[in-house]
Amino acid sequence: MRVLPFRPIQAGYSIQPDDGILAIKLDGGASRTSVVTQGNVGVVSVNWALSPAEYSLLAGFHRIWKRSLEPFLIDLVLDAAESDRYEAMFVPNTFALTGKSGSVHMVSAQLEVVPLEFFDDPATDPGEALVMLNEEYGRAAPLVINDLEKLVNEDLPNG
Repeated sequence: MRVLPFRPIQAGYSIQPDDGILAIKLDGGASRTSVVTQGNVGVVSVNWALSPAEYSLLAGFHRIWKRSLEPFLIDLVLDAAESDRYEAMFVPNTFALTGKSGSVHMVSAQLEVVPLEFFDDPATDPGEALVMLNEEYGRAAPLVINDLEKLVNEDLPNG
């Protein structure tokens, strides 16, 4: 599977997730909710600021995708503060050169992004532990996390 060679501008991200939850509004009370599907793709809007050579490469990557319509891999910051590699496809007719200022080419697109199972499983989702630590330690949770990282990554291996 090809890897898209450029990361989008992080300030240019937006995501419309499809969490698979069905909500039915009720008169006089909270909605009834139910998880009906899992693993739904989300639509991510992305932007790039590219040099002329980078623009030519990205435009070529997009043309290859149009001919094959095969998913590709892209590094995105979506489910955590660090980037992860996601499987994605361009949403048709959304790849666009939105501006050019000097040698900077501004490009936007929408991507259908497949969620990572890692974050759907409570046993592997790092958010589970973070929320638990926050509930237990409150504002001291970041200090506890730093102490645990030091213990696991420095003290135990050098121990």
